[in-house]
Amino acid sequence: MDVTDGGSESGDRLGALIEVAHLRERGSRAGLAGFVFAVLFVVGWLLLEESPPFDAPADELVDHYSNPTERRSSFLAGFYVLPFAGVAFIWYMGALRARIHRAGGLENRLLSTVQLMAGTLFVAAIFLMGVIRVGAAWGAEAATGGEVDIASLRAMLALGTATGQIFVLRSGAVFIGVSATRASRAGLFPGWFAVVSLALAVALLFVATTWQPAVLIIPAWVVVTTVVVLAQRRNRQQPTEV
Repeated sequence: MDVTDGGSESGDRLGALIEVAHLRERGSRAGLAGFVFAVLFVVGWLLLEESPPFDAPADELVDHYSNPTERRSSFLAGFYVLPFAGVAFIWYMGALRARIHRAGGLENRLLSTVQLMAGTLFVAAIFLMGVIRVGAAWGAEAATGGEVDIASLRAMLALGTATGQIFVLRSGAVFIGVSATRASRAGLFPGWFAVVSLALAVALLFVATTWQPAVLIIPAWVVVTTVVVLAQRRNRQQPTEV
């Protein structure tokens, strides 16, 4: 028996095991962060939906924002839930980018930069949504004599709605499209899922909508990608016994 050949086989075996461990680690990170983001984003959106919209009757707006208990949903979503959703998305984006890079070999700098910038803008939009809602609640709380300025409140709430329907949707659409393209080229996403993702990105990018639940498409896509990434990780060829 050639000792040198045995040592070479052992080294190859060890390298393969380390490679699989790295793939599993990055797949797990992307999966965990993706699920955490999706849950927090949906919870934050539901909390914000407890507040009346900007075009609600004046009496409804006054009743809600002059009541400390009812204002609590805006504070909770803006201070805690949405910011943590943004942090989870940063972690998800970093893990996904690392996974794509490891799976794909050559790096497309243009697509990589666009993906990073789109994800950054998306996180900034999430934080901005929280800031606007907390600002509206603070303004109502500090109203002189307890009289809520309806005109200012409507303007703040309208700005928050526009941020979600324009800023969040559009930056999220770019992130979905570019991420799907990079992951498909790297062999991380199957072809059918990349095509569906690109069609979804185009729809979110160009279709003007006031249907607020449309923003929930983004966390739904993130959940699907985490499942795909974890499935690809498990289907990755495992080292065979020698």
